[in-house]
Amino acid sequence: MSGIAFNESLILEFDKPMTDREVLSAMTDYLCEKGIVKDTYKQAILEREQSFPTGLKTGGINVAIPHADICHVNEAAICVAVLKTPAPFRAMDEPDNDVPVSLVIMLALTTFTGNSKMGKAMRCVSENKTAASLMGINVPMNIAFTVGLSALICATIGVLVIPIFNVELQMSSMIGLKGFASGVIGGFGYLPGAIVGGILLGVVEIFGSMIIPSVYKDCLSFVLLIIFLLIKPSGILGNRR
Repeated sequence: MSGIAFNESLILEFDKPMTDREVLSAMTDYLCEKGIVKDTYKQAILEREQSFPTGLKTGGINVAIPHADICHVNEAAICVAVLKTPAPFRAMDEPDNDVPVSLVIMLALTTFTGNSKMGKAMRCVSENKTAASLMGINVPMNIAFTVGLSALICATIGVLVIPIFNVELQMSSMIGLKGFASGVIGGFGYLPGAIVGGILLGVVEIFGSMIIPSVYKDCLSFVLLIIFLLIKPSGILGNRR
């Protein structure tokens, strides 16, 4: 993928038993040696993992998706570590419990859209296709790349959520609707806003299910969506774009 550093050299294998900190340290040291991340990345990702665990139970091969702030990254990259002996990572949804993780994925996609040539081209095409074409950007190729990247991300999400949902043709409908609601609530078209909106939506659903029957908790997402559309259509962080 043009603009994103990902090749065989960024797929690591660890044979010996390791802790989560040892895995993260080994991966960040490797990325630092290749100049992909800054010296501060290691400490930043260890501190973030301590405060915000990233272990995910998938019902099969459990994964962890650690990351750090954009200021610690030099270039966009995807680094994958395959652990022959699962390492204990704290669970994202239950920090007091450990998840035996066999696959660790480090992503740096945020910096991709802001600092890389392909990322900037994607933003230009999304704003004005005609102007982007006049500036020498291959619009059809850029659109095809964006669709392919979106499909890759969606496929990854699908693999992660399938174990907790019944497999059926319409299984993505509610997930997609809640994703749309999160984007509107946080600030549509603004990635940090979508994250904030998703967290707020999750918190409201969890606490709402303590008050009303849990079977109706999905309704809370759309009630909150309507409230924001009436009161603050730009979303929580929409004015910071």
